[in-house]
Formats: sequence, structure tokens, C-alpha cells
Amino acid sequence: MSDEYSYIEDLAGNASKGEWIAVGDWVETDDDEELDPCQCDLSSFGQRFEEEDKDHNKKTFSNAAYIAAAQPANVVEMVKEIRRLRKLLEKVKGVMSAVSLA
Repeated sequence: MSDEYSYIEDLAGNASKGEWIAVGDWVETDDDEELDPCQCDLSSFGQRFEEEDKDHNKKTFSNAAYIAAAQPANVVEMVKEIRRLRKLLEKVKGVMSAVSLA
């Protein structure tokens, strides 16, 4: 089922795995085998990449798309929805508890 979070979920599935850590002005993972999510290497800016770099570039673009999709407004909306659903769950638990006592 597709909902407003499916897009970010799909992007997250294609992004670098592992815990992401902010280090200065870039983001890296805790896994040395995984591509760092955000590389700010200006020395390669505007260069054409070789064919063997295709997978690296694909992962870099996937990471950039995920970072852009996880912008503050989207994250805030997800947090609001989670809080709303948790409140609703607590109400349902209360009703179920009252029904089981009756």
C-alpha cells in the first residue's frame, strides 16, 4: 500500500546502510565498507566519472535524493503522525481494558 511515507521509505532503502554520523560538513556511516552518504569533495566537482565509478555514483545520487526527501518539513509531519497514532493506540488500549473488565 502506498502512502505519503512510501517515497521516503523507498529512498531510504536505496541509500547507504548503517548509522549515519554528521562529521563537520559531511555525513559518513559507521561501516567502512559502505559508501559515505554525503561526500563534499570539491576537487571532483564537475568531472565526468569513469564507467567503473557508475555504482559509486548511483549510490551517491541515491543518498542525495534520500537526504533531500528527509527534509525537516517531511520529518516533522512523520513525527506528528507517529504521535497522533500513539495517542490513538493508548485510547484503544483503554477501551479494550474497560471492555475486558466489564
